[in-house]
Amino acid sequence: MNLEELTIHYDFYGKLLSNRQQEVVHMICEEDFSLTETGENLGITKQAVSEVLRRSTKKLESFEEKLGMIRRFQSVVSQLERIERELRAVEGDLNDQQKAQLQSIRQMLQNMTEQF
Repeated sequence: MNLEELTIHYDFYGKLLSNRQQEVVHMICEEDFSLTETGENLGITKQAVSEVLRRSTKKLESFEEKLGMIRRFQSVVSQLERIERELRAVEGDLNDQQKAQLQSIRQMLQNMTEQF
């Protein structure tokens, strides 16, 4: 799993990790610390950080396999993007009132996306 994938998994499932695992993954993903820097900050060896990161990654992958939240989220986002394209395609043929309604629909879609 690359850093971008790890970050996404952490965003969805990070709270399910132990406190130590959360600290390590947060430092690696959010703070952009190296393994050595993470170890120095936590008072553990680089090898220990690597092991915690490996176990955390496995757990995060397991959560996604069982729950599929990321996969579902990506599907919803894809569908919302398709809806937006369709709305743009018909927007030119609308009057001002209909355009205002269209903007209201767009705002609802945006709110749905932000709830994730």
